[in-house]
Amino acid sequence: IEVTSAGQKLPASVRKRDAVTDLALLEVPGLPALPAPALRRQAQVGEAVMAAGYPLSGLLGSDLVVTDGIVNALSGLGNSASQLQMSAAIQPGNSGGPLLDRGGHLVGLVVAKLNAVATMAMTGDIPQNVNFAIKPEMLALFLQSENLPLVLVEQGHSLDTQQLASRARTFTVKVDCRP
Repeated sequence: IEVTSAGQKLPASVRKRDAVTDLALLEVPGLPALPAPALRRQAQVGEAVMAAGYPLSGLLGSDLVVTDGIVNALSGLGNSASQLQMSAAIQPGNSGGPLLDRGGHLVGLVVAKLNAVATMAMTGDIPQNVNFAIKPEMLALFLQSENLPLVLVEQGHSLDTQQLASRARTFTVKVDCRP
């Protein structure tokens, strides 16, 4: 596992892993402390969100990529209670990246997108922008189990898209995992 922050590549190790929620807490020796975003208590259906990450790195470039969308549902694939569904476009490489509300608060961690090819084979229709994130309630439980400090907030004021992307850049790093 390797983390890239401010152009510097650093080795990382897994401190804790939860296979059920697909969450991992990494330790990165030498990584300067990054500002942690406040965590929303819960997401709301219909609220605007922004995903940030490093999708298709190498193909799309190495800079942070942001996409807008909304929270479509408060359950995930197969009615999963640990996920929410959102429409912000994601690609491989977005996984683990933040899903932010318009105030710059963490409202989820991007985890997956619906497999369009498999869904078309089953339904005859190609799904569009059906993506999933781990809910903030699950993130809070995971982090609290490691006694990490959290700032939990309710929905607040809105930032414009440029301010939101700038805020995401301060705490989003690229994580590469190789077998």
